[in-house]
Formats: sequence, structure tokens, C-alpha cells
Amino acid sequence: MSFAFDHAIIAVGALEPAIEHFRALGFSAFYGGQHADGKTHNGLVVFEDGGYLELLAPVDVDFMASLDTVDLSSFLDFVAKGDGWAGYALQVEDIDAAAQAMRDRQLSVTGPTANGRTRPDGTELAWRTIAIDNTRTPFFITDETPRVLRVPDDADKVTHANGVTGVDSMIVAVQNLGKSSDYYRAMLGVEPRNGPPIADAGTASFTLAGFTLTLAAPSVQDSPLYDYLKQRGEVPYEIHLRTNQLQPAGLLDVERTHEARIVLV
Repeated sequence: MSFAFDHAIIAVGALEPAIEHFRALGFSAFYGGQHADGKTHNGLVVFEDGGYLELLAPVDVDFMASLDTVDLSSFLDFVAKGDGWAGYALQVEDIDAAAQAMRDRQLSVTGPTANGRTRPDGTELAWRTIAIDNTRTPFFITDETPRVLRVPDDADKVTHANGVTGVDSMIVAVQNLGKSSDYYRAMLGVEPRNGPPIADAGTASFTLAGFTLTLAAPSVQDSPLYDYLKQRGEVPYEIHLRTNQLQPAGLLDVERTHEARIVLV
């Protein structure tokens, strides 16, 4: 079973300013549409390699007043924690086979579940997802309508002034490296290898189609990664994007990326 990077989610309190901030960083960000549940809408930053970043915001900017009614599956609870990474999805062609393979490896799987959204031009999009019970990240997705409708490949949308062409790698924060490595091995059917060095952390990496997924667990409490886990939980910590510029910009301004660590490499 082959998995590829689909998208990573950045929760933001208000969508329009977030789209403008990403445009100011050289990304061709655009409005994606409203989700089928009517609670959220999104902006997209799509890359040549087919992956993308999703800027996810509540349709009702005053939703915080009724936070106790928020459906956790919408990722809106992350807005209450402050802007930043909220989760990510991996793409799989045969989602039914993927779900069965995970169940065969003793994981409890929810789905496949139907979902969708409406584009600004009125086009209805449909996809199905699966997730491991009691978790939201990662989740796994396959398109029911043509993928190009959900992830446009128009030149004006996938060409970015900062030269970004796609996703190189992603670091996911985890509490326990051993347990998480076993968990991801069961999800992906891939053996982990030693990950890259990260200060005050242990790491393990999985090589997937076109990108590297690294798990990072803090080795000391007095570290940014430990504090990050306390605040946001086991979600993406940092994503590395390929750029064709001769001098990559490194870590982008976290104020403009809404606290999501994004590095150009």
C-alpha cells in the first residue's frame, strides 16, 4: 500500500487575512470554498507535486462563544489553542484496501467516511477518509470526484513567486518515539529508519512516495518541542518545502504563517 503527502492543515481564526499573509510570502494562495458541514471554509496553497497547505477557518468568526458545541472532527478546537498546525492527511488510491490492511495489523479504523465541499464556482467535490479510532492526525483520503477538482493544477495556482514546487519532508511531534514508531509502522506498513538529528529530541523517519515523514519526541522537558506538544498535541511541528530559488529563505516569518513552522529548502 503506497501513501503520499496530500495536505497539511493550518488552523486560523480568520481566513481572509491568512490568505493575504501567505500571498505576501510569495505563495499563490486562493479561496477554496466551504465544507459540507457548513462550519469551516478554507484557503489553499497548492504545489506542482500535487500536495498543498490548507488554511482552515471557521465560517462564523464568533464560534468561540459556543465552543462547547464544536464538533472536534472539524479541527475548529485548534483555533481555540491559537493559530498553527492542526493536522495532516496522506493520500491513498484504494482506501478500502488501506483500511483493511490497517485492521489486519490490529488497528481500529473509522471509515471510510464520505465528505466534501463546494468550490466558489459551485462545483461539488467529494472524497472519502479513514482515521484510526480516537485520533484525527494523520487521516487518509481518496477522491471520489476527479482529484484535479479538489487540488487544481492550473499554472497560476501552482506557480509561486518564492519558487516553491512541493513538499520535501515533514516533522510530526510525538510524545513517545518507540510507541509512535510502532503505531506508524502499523498504519503505513513501512519500517522506520533513524531520523535526522534534532536538538533535544529522538527521531525516526518513514520514506513515503515523494517525501519523508519524521517523528520527533522530546528527550528533555526544557525544550521547544516539549512545550509545543503540551500546547498543540501530536500534530505537525515543521514542514520543509522545496524551492527552485538559489538561495532558499529558510524558516519563514511565523507571524505571517500563523505560527506554522515552514522552512524553504
